Amino acid sequence: MEDPLGIRNPNSADPALDFRLVRRELSEGTTPGLGDLRDRLIRRLRYLIANGQATERGLARSIGVSQPHLHNALKGKRRMSVELADSILRNLRLGVYDLLDESWQNQADRELAAYAEEQRRISEQCHRLLPRHMLNGFAHCKMLYNGRNRPVDFVTLEVNPAFEQITGLREVVGKPVSQVIPGILEAMPEFFEIQGRVAWTGEPEKFEVDFRQINRRLSVSVYSPEKSYFVAVFADITDGKQYK
Repeated sequence: MEDPLGIRNPNSADPALDFRLVRRELSEGTTPGLGDLRDRLIRRLRYLIANGQATERGLARSIGVSQPHLHNALKGKRRMSVELADSILRNLRLGVYDLLDESWQNQADRELAAYAEEQRRISEQCHRLLPRHMLNGFAHCKMLYNGRNRPVDFVTLEVNPAFEQITGLREVVGKPVSQVIPGILEAMPEFFEIQGRVAWTGEPEKFEVDFRQINRRLSVSVYSPEKSYFVAVFADITDGKQYK
């Protein structure tokens, strides 16, 4: 039994696949309701290859074309001919119903979403673990600006154990640095200037600073994960005799 479009019912007892409608649509693109079968076929092939169910080399060999020829067709660098599409359909035993069925695309979307979520989870885990085990100090902060976009203070959002070991500062998270080290803005304006610039422009910088409030000389690398925020990674390069 055929549907109104004249496509053979896939549940029919006749196992033969009807390629005539597919060929006509690929050639003329005039069958109402089918859309672009060529694009559907290319998306389907990319999915099969990405999931290891087919390879460009194996498919090219089986249909008698070169791999670059097939690769360029799949990448849109050359238009897939009716003959090439027909050979692929026959080789993979795909019919028009297979191209119209988008359930595979839904599965692909689910797999992609699951992969993205797994990568996000791994990234977050690495973000948590890496600073914790670093020998260098680590501080994630939010810079505060005045009405003229000048840095006036920053709030520490996260530090690692090495931060406390190097600086000797405790319980700094959630507090403005002006509260943790009173007078720091007046004593170290260049310290604020550099980190404020990085947080504002997004351009990373590296510098050395004499942090006399804690009797340390630090080598500091600063980058900005997003505007108004900065991450400082620093090492203690103090000469033991410098502050005696």
